[in-house]
Amino acid sequence: MENVTHSLIGVVLDGPTHPTIDAAIAALLNVARGAFHLKTLASKGQVFARYRTAWGAATSAVAARNVTMVLLDGTRVTSRTAANAAAPGKKGRVLGLASFAAGSQRATVPLVQSSTLKGPDPLWRLLNPGLLH
Repeated sequence: MENVTHSLIGVVLDGPTHPTIDAAIAALLNVARGAFHLKTLASKGQVFARYRTAWGAATSAVAARNVTMVLLDGTRVTSRTAANAAAPGKKGRVLGLASFAAGSQRATVPLVQSSTLKGPDPLWRLLNPGLLH
Protein backbone atom coordinates (compact mmCIF):
# COMPACT_ATOMS: atom_id res chain seq x y z
CA MET A 1 0.00 0.00 0.00
CA GLU A 2 1.29 3.45 -0.88
CA ASN A 3 1.71 6.20 1.70
CA VAL A 4 -0.82 8.78 0.60
CA THR A 5 -1.66 11.99 2.43
CA HIS A 6 -5.07 13.61 2.11
CA SER A 7 -6.43 16.75 3.71
CA LEU A 8 -9.67 16.64 5.63
CA ILE A 9 -11.38 19.95 6.27
CA GLY A 10 -14.10 20.17 8.88
CA VAL A 11 -15.63 22.53 11.40
CA VAL A 12 -16.73 22.05 14.98
CA LEU A 13 -19.01 24.86 16.14
CA ASP A 14 -20.34 26.06 19.46
CA GLY A 15 -18.00 24.26 21.83
CA PRO A 16 -18.15 25.74 25.34
CA THR A 17 -14.41 25.21 25.97
CA HIS A 18 -11.27 24.37 24.01
CA PRO A 19 -10.96 20.90 25.59
CA THR A 20 -14.56 20.16 24.53
CA ILE A 21 -13.81 21.32 20.98
CA ASP A 22 -10.55 19.31 20.92
CA ALA A 23 -12.41 16.16 22.00
CA ALA A 24 -15.09 16.75 19.35
CA ILE A 25 -12.41 17.18 16.66
CA ALA A 26 -10.67 13.96 17.74
CA ALA A 27 -13.98 12.07 17.61
CA LEU A 28 -14.76 13.52 14.17
CA LEU A 29 -11.34 12.48 12.85
CA ASN A 30 -11.80 8.92 14.17
CA VAL A 31 -15.15 8.63 12.39
CA ALA A 32 -13.69 10.06 9.18
CA ARG A 33 -10.63 7.77 9.34
CA GLY A 34 -12.93 4.74 9.46
CA ALA A 35 -15.08 5.99 6.58
CA PHE A 36 -12.28 6.39 4.02
CA HIS A 37 -10.66 3.39 2.36
CA LEU A 38 -7.98 2.76 -0.23
CA LYS A 39 -9.76 0.84 -2.99
CA THR A 40 -7.94 -1.03 -5.74
CA LEU A 41 -9.77 -0.44 -9.02
CA ALA A 42 -7.32 -2.32 -11.25
CA SER A 43 -4.37 -4.58 -10.49
CA LYS A 44 -1.33 -4.85 -12.72
CA GLY A 45 -1.93 -7.82 -15.02
CA GLN A 46 -5.72 -7.86 -14.45
CA VAL A 47 -7.50 -9.05 -17.59
CA PHE A 48 -9.96 -6.60 -19.18
CA ALA A 49 -10.38 -8.30 -22.58
CA ARG A 50 -9.52 -11.66 -24.13
CA TYR A 51 -8.68 -12.30 -27.76
CA ARG A 52 -8.55 -15.44 -29.89
CA THR A 53 -7.59 -15.32 -33.56
CA ALA A 54 -9.05 -17.40 -36.37
CA TRP A 55 -5.77 -19.40 -36.44
CA GLY A 56 -6.01 -20.22 -32.72
CA ALA A 57 -3.53 -17.77 -31.17
CA ALA A 58 -4.71 -16.04 -27.99
CA THR A 59 -3.78 -13.07 -25.83
CA SER A 60 -5.40 -10.68 -23.36
CA ALA A 61 -5.55 -6.93 -22.72
CA VAL A 62 -4.30 -6.42 -19.16
CA ALA A 63 -3.81 -3.45 -16.85
CA ALA A 64 -0.28 -2.06 -17.17
CA ARG A 65 -0.20 -0.91 -13.52
CA ASN A 66 -2.24 -0.75 -10.34
CA VAL A 67 -4.93 1.90 -9.97
CA THR A 68 -6.11 2.88 -6.49
CA MET A 69 -8.28 5.65 -5.05
CA VAL A 70 -9.05 6.78 -1.53
CA LEU A 71 -12.85 6.65 -1.32
CA LEU A 72 -15.51 7.50 1.22
CA ASP A 73 -17.79 4.57 2.08
CA GLY A 74 -20.62 4.35 -0.44
CA THR A 75 -18.87 6.32 -3.20
CA ARG A 76 -20.00 5.01 -6.56
CA VAL A 77 -17.21 4.03 -8.96
CA THR A 78 -17.87 3.86 -12.69
CA SER A 79 -15.56 2.32 -15.23
CA ARG A 80 -15.24 2.29 -18.97
CA THR A 81 -13.03 0.09 -21.11
CA ALA A 82 -12.00 0.78 -24.68
CA ALA A 83 -9.77 -1.76 -26.40
CA ASN A 84 -8.75 -2.13 -30.01
CA ALA A 85 -8.85 -5.42 -31.86
CA ALA A 86 -5.75 -7.49 -31.28
CA ALA A 87 -3.36 -8.02 -34.14
CA PRO A 88 -0.05 -9.84 -34.32
CA GLY A 89 2.42 -7.95 -32.15
CA LYS A 90 4.67 -8.04 -29.12
CA LYS A 91 3.83 -8.34 -25.46
CA GLY A 92 3.27 -4.91 -23.90
CA ARG A 93 1.75 -3.27 -26.99
CA VAL A 94 -0.99 -0.83 -25.91
CA LEU A 95 -4.42 -2.10 -26.94
CA GLY A 96 -6.63 0.43 -25.14
CA LEU A 97 -7.53 2.15 -21.87
CA ALA A 98 -9.59 1.48 -18.77
CA SER A 99 -10.98 4.64 -17.17
CA PHE A 100 -12.41 5.05 -13.68
CA ALA A 101 -14.42 7.84 -12.06
CA ALA A 102 -15.48 8.27 -8.44
CA GLY A 103 -16.89 11.63 -7.45
CA SER A 104 -14.38 14.20 -8.72
CA GLN A 105 -11.53 11.66 -8.96
CA ARG A 106 -10.50 10.27 -12.34
CA ALA A 107 -7.90 7.66 -13.27
CA THR A 108 -6.92 5.76 -16.40
CA VAL A 109 -4.66 2.81 -17.01
CA PRO A 110 -3.27 1.56 -20.32
CA LEU A 111 -4.37 -1.93 -21.33
CA VAL A 112 -1.46 -3.81 -22.82
CA GLN A 113 -1.11 -7.07 -24.70
CA SER A 114 -0.29 -9.81 -22.18
CA SER A 115 1.74 -11.96 -24.56
CA THR A 116 3.26 -11.86 -28.02
CA LEU A 117 0.59 -12.65 -30.59
CA LYS A 118 2.07 -14.44 -33.56
CA GLY A 119 0.54 -14.29 -37.01
CA PRO A 120 -0.67 -17.39 -38.84
CA ASP A 121 1.90 -19.76 -40.27
CA PRO A 122 2.24 -20.16 -44.07
CA LEU A 123 0.21 -23.40 -44.19
CA TRP A 124 -2.72 -21.81 -42.36
CA ARG A 125 -2.57 -18.80 -44.74
CA LEU A 126 -2.60 -21.13 -47.73
CA LEU A 127 -5.57 -23.13 -46.47
CA ASN A 128 -7.60 -20.12 -45.22
CA PRO A 129 -7.10 -17.22 -47.67
CA GLY A 130 -10.63 -15.86 -47.20
CA LEU A 131 -10.22 -15.42 -43.42
CA LEU A 132 -7.36 -12.89 -43.66
CA HIS A 133 -8.11 -9.21 -44.03
